[in-house]
Amino acid sequence: NLIYHNHVAGLGMGGYDTERGSTHHCTIVNNTFFENDTNQDFTGELLIQFDTYDNVVQNNIFVANAQSLFMTNGYTQNENNLVDYNLYFAPAGAANSNWEWKTVWYDGFAAYQTATGNDAHSLFADPQFANAAALDLRPLAGSPAIDQGANTDAAGALDFAGNGRIANGIIDLGAYEFNPPSFLLYLALIY
Repeated sequence: NLIYHNHVAGLGMGGYDTERGSTHHCTIVNNTFFENDTNQDFTGELLIQFDTYDNVVQNNIFVANAQSLFMTNGYTQNENNLVDYNLYFAPAGAANSNWEWKTVWYDGFAAYQTATGNDAHSLFADPQFANAAALDLRPLAGSPAIDQGANTDAAGALDFAGNGRIANGIIDLGAYEFNPPSFLLYLALIY
């Protein structure tokens, strides 16, 4: 899936208070989240609310807008959520990115990783999209998203464009699997 330019978070999980909503045993894999929270309401790309547990968020690409806010998680009642094998990027850089996990705010990707244990295999780098301004969010050759995922059946057999989900034996991050263009070589035989 491509999730882009939403007014609030790219994805919200859980309920907004103790009596309303929860998210259990959900798998969110191989999506591309791009510049969501356009209202800049401090929801970021991923909003984790009350009563979330046993969820998986992996193999995604998250590109934040100018506020560089990736995750808000203002509740402590969430357990056994796996957040890993993702690619994050904001023009302000990893050190200036913002994260909230279980009511604690972290400045910078490394601080968030170290304190929470989340995203141990994740990267913070420019995903090198084909044309982000035109919302062509396919990775170009050399993208750090290529061959960096955790192979999982939950991703399905096909990517967002209908191409095979795994090339070169390792799944890519995001909605698209990189498939290099095919070149045919024609040889002219001269006698």
